[in-house]
Amino acid sequence: MKMTEGTEIFFRTDQSIFEQGQPSTGVYIILQGTVDLWHTDDEGQTIRIATIFDGELLGETSVIDNVNRSVTAKAASPTQALFISAETFKKSLSDPFIRYVVHTLSNRLKSFYKNNDGDNKTRPTTTPPHQYLTIDSPSKRLAPYFTAPIEIKSLPFKVGNLGHGQDTMKVNAAGLFLPLGNISSFSDQHFEIVKRDGDYYIKDLGSAIGTYAHGKKLSRYSDDAIAKLKPGPSLISIPDIEGIPLEFTIHVPWKSQTD
Repeated sequence: MKMTEGTEIFFRTDQSIFEQGQPSTGVYIILQGTVDLWHTDDEGQTIRIATIFDGELLGETSVIDNVNRSVTAKAASPTQALFISAETFKKSLSDPFIRYVVHTLSNRLKSFYKNNDGDNKTRPTTTPPHQYLTIDSPSKRLAPYFTAPIEIKSLPFKVGNLGHGQDTMKVNAAGLFLPLGNISSFSDQHFEIVKRDGDYYIKDLGSAIGTYAHGKKLSRYSDDAIAKLKPGPSLISIPDIEGIPLEFTIHVPWKSQTD
């Protein structure tokens, strides 16, 4: 597959690259920028399930399987991509090495998408990477604190802000606390993860600005203070007065041994 066989396309921030349910006309190689993948389930709930970056392939799963798009892809920043038609892309699969790499990536993505769906019929047969809940972050400002996902072995588990004068993250069985004194919207005990009747929930702890789970605002002082976490990754957001939210990803395995 040669670069000359594609068409260079530019996308502005928030511009749709393709929509869930549309025909799969080709694949994209992300040359520069970031792309968010969004999935809408059968209940009409839309959540962000992944972000891809420079050098990654976009849209190959549906092209290989000859099905409509399973996700919506939107540019999260100004993005430059190379579009390769489905016909040209499939021809390139005649190369055994390219076919092996692409099918490996495709199978990983399909497993990830299935993990994010609450329907037991789509449950993957592979073993999940963690037997416990985990928490990490896609936010660039939190990247220094999350070199790897943090396992949550005891519940309830609180997440909060250490405030001014602190420069080291603290994590223990009770919770995760970050040294973000310059972010006033992030409370000292902002939200917590709890377990009730075998299910996992995210709960706002009375923060001034609220906690967003699956795009829905949770507030301790309203009727919506708690939201159920489905198996797979859930995006948790905390608005910031600067307009750049803090984001956490909580992954609930299909079969957890968390107490």
